[in-house]
Amino acid sequence: MALVVVAGDAEMNDVGHAFYHDCSGVTALDLRPLTHLTRVGHGFLFGCSGLPALDLTSLVHITSVGDSFLCGCTGLTALDLAPLAHVTSVGCWFLYGCVKLMALDLTPLAHVTSVGIFFLQCCVGLTALDLSPMARLNSVGDGFLYACSGLTALDLTSLTSVGSRSLLLGFLHGCSGLTVLDLTPLAHVTSVGNSFLYGCSGLTALDLTPLAQLSSVGGQFLHSCSGLTALDLTPLAHLTSVDPAFIVMCSGLTALDLTPLAHVTRLGGSFLYGCSGLTALDLAPFAQLSSVGSQFLHSCSGLTALDLTPFAHLTSVENSFLHGCSGLTALDLAY
Repeated sequence: MALVVVAGDAEMNDVGHAFYHDCSGVTALDLRPLTHLTRVGHGFLFGCSGLPALDLTSLVHITSVGDSFLCGCTGLTALDLAPLAHVTSVGCWFLYGCVKLMALDLTPLAHVTSVGIFFLQCCVGLTALDLSPMARLNSVGDGFLYACSGLTALDLTSLTSVGSRSLLLGFLHGCSGLTVLDLTPLAHVTSVGNSFLYGCSGLTALDLTPLAQLSSVGGQFLHSCSGLTALDLTPLAHLTSVDPAFIVMCSGLTALDLTPLAHVTRLGGSFLYGCSGLTALDLAPFAQLSSVGSQFLHSCSGLTALDLTPFAHLTSVENSFLHGCSGLTALDLAY
C-alpha cells in the first residue's frame, strides 16, 4: 500500500482546482497537514479511484464544496461527512460515481442550502438515503439523484422548502430500484423538466395527486416506468400541452383514462410509445386536437381495437402514427 503524506506549509488555507486530480494509484492519503484549509477548488481528489477510505477531518473549516468533490473515487466504501458540518453549499457532481458507498449519513449537511447538478450521480451502491437532514435546501440542480439505481425508497420531505417551483431535468432519472415514492413534498411544484422519473422501472404504483398544481411537464415524463400497472392522470387536469415521450415504454399499463387531459391542445411525439400492455384506449378526450406528433401510439401492440372518431378535426398527423400496433384487426380511417 502506498502512503502519501501531503507536503507543504501547515498554515495553508487554500488549494486550487484539480488537487491530486486523477491520482488513481494512491491508496492512502493523509490530509492532516491541511488542517487550516478554508477553501478547496473544483475537482478535489477527482478520480482517486484507489482510495478505499479517506479521513476528511482536516476539512472542518471549509464552508463550501466545489464541483466534482471526490468525483470518481470509486474505491471508497465508507465516508464520514461530519467534518463538513459548516458547509452551506455543495457544487456539481458531489461524490459522482462513488459506486462502492453502501451508506451515507447526510446529517452533517444540515446547513446546506443549495446543491449543484447531479448530486450523488451514479452512487449505485446506496440502498437507502435519508434526505431529512437537508431541510434547508432551497435549490437543487438537474439530475438530483441521477442513476442511483440501488435506492429502494426515498423520503423527499426535505424538498418542501425548495424555493423554485420547478424541478429541473432528470430529477430521479434511472432510479430503477425505487419501489415506492411519495410525491407529497412536491405539492408546491408547478412544472417539471425532462426525464422526471425516467427509468424508474421498480415503481408498481404512483400517486400523482400531489402534482395537482402542475401546468407543464417536460419530455420523457415517465419514460420506461415499466412496473406501473395503473396510473390515474386526474391530478394533471391543468396541463394544456404534453411534451414528447409523455409515458413511453410503460409496458405494464393495461388501461389509461385520458379524460384529465381533455384540455390538452398540443401533443408531442411518442405520446404512448411502447405501452404494449394497453388493450383499449378511449380517444374521446382528444376531440379538439388538430395535430398529433410522430409515433403517436408506436408499438402499442396490445390494442385490438381503436375508435378514431374523436379525431374528426385532425389536420396533421406526423410519422409512424400507429406503427407497430400489431394487435389491431380493423381500423376505419374515414375520419
